[in-house]
Amino acid sequence: MKHCHKCDTTKNTSEFYKNKSTKDGFQAQCKSCGQQLRKDNPEKLKQQNAQWRSNNVERDKQNRARWKKDNANRNKQTLAQWKKDNADKQNAYGAKRRAAEIQRTVPWANLNTIRAFYTEAQRLTNETGVVHHVDHILPLQGTNVSGLHIETNLQVLPYYENLSKSNNYEIA
Repeated sequence: MKHCHKCDTTKNTSEFYKNKSTKDGFQAQCKSCGQQLRKDNPEKLKQQNAQWRSNNVERDKQNRARWKKDNANRNKQTLAQWKKDNADKQNAYGAKRRAAEIQRTVPWANLNTIRAFYTEAQRLTNETGVVHHVDHILPLQGTNVSGLHIETNLQVLPYYENLSKSNNYEIA
């Protein structure tokens, strides 16, 4: 049993969120009081969360990575649902991506070699059961650097490596 300081009632500990930083291991207020607080003050909480994230960039990055790893199926389902609900945005993104690829394919690019990368990615996917992507080493639409759609800028990666890399380029 634990006493909620907000609603001034004693409740079962199952009515409290866990909090490792407290002596008893639970939040000071019960779940229903916490939910009401979040409902009544969404902007304040948004601001506090943004402030915490900016003060704890590395920890936030680790927390997000851990959550993504621990909730892979949930994350996959959420993403699939978002894509289904936002087909227009997904189509616009795909069109933009294809246009960027076309614009960055130079006349001297070896199209047969480029096709071979996609063939290899498909072969690896079929053999291993793990989806493989063709990745641009220098991203086509990078923030600081933009690469070309040519054979020397391509590599085959498992999908999870490619997606975790996102649109970034890091010098080794």
